[in-house]
Amino acid sequence: GLALGKGESLWKSVYVSWERHPLALSFSGRHDPRAGAVEGLTARFDLAAIGTVDVAGSARTAPALSFDLRTEARLGLGPLYSLYAQTGVAEEARLKLEGSLGASFRLLKDGPSLTAGGRLTIVDAAIENPASKSLFLGLSADIPVSYDSAPAASDGSLPDRGFLRLGEFQSPGLTLKSIDIPLRSGLNALGLEPFGVDLYGGRLELGRTTFRLDPATGSFRGLGSLALRELDIARLPVASPQFRLTGKFRAEFPVL
Repeated sequence: GLALGKGESLWKSVYVSWERHPLALSFSGRHDPRAGAVEGLTARFDLAAIGTVDVAGSARTAPALSFDLRTEARLGLGPLYSLYAQTGVAEEARLKLEGSLGASFRLLKDGPSLTAGGRLTIVDAAIENPASKSLFLGLSADIPVSYDSAPAASDGSLPDRGFLRLGEFQSPGLTLKSIDIPLRSGLNALGLEPFGVDLYGGRLELGRTTFRLDPATGSFRGLGSLALRELDIARLPVASPQFRLTGKFRAEFPVL
């Protein structure tokens, strides 16, 4: 095992005080130096006050790097975000996070292709942004993920189901409650099922929206639709010192 409890590290905008967040690493496995392989690998990364990451599986370095690993992570969002060094931002103005993040993945590399499949979960999360005076409460998610760095031809289907839920959103000009967004996932793709929310006396409706990743370039492309129906202009968070705004507003964007 390995224990790190003194000193500090800085990588780009991530700062870790090892006294505040000591790391305990334990690992075991069977190493065959002639085959360049490690079988029965198990490892645990334990960061005090942040959470744990467990890894199990096998790895080889010859004739080329390959591995088959299963990972389980359980992390606190607040302590994890505290590692991000918000240089020049006053303590009272910094973004605040609460809740927990979970991840369960299988990572497989055999030849040039890297695949990752599993789920991300968020439980009882809250986000407060003092700069914009906005607050997200009761945030939870179950997000299926399927990635392949060199995929074969795909039929574009989204067979896996998940969700994104928000108990309440508060800001100076808007309050929303009980938002439930069904999710669908497929190979290198994530989709939002159609949903709507009441907004300023009218309604916002988002059609089925899909985001697809091109692993060769790292770029995303999306396709969806949006409709704003009968929004009450008098309730919008805008004001004119010269005249009162009234009327209804509607708009449709069949393709986004």
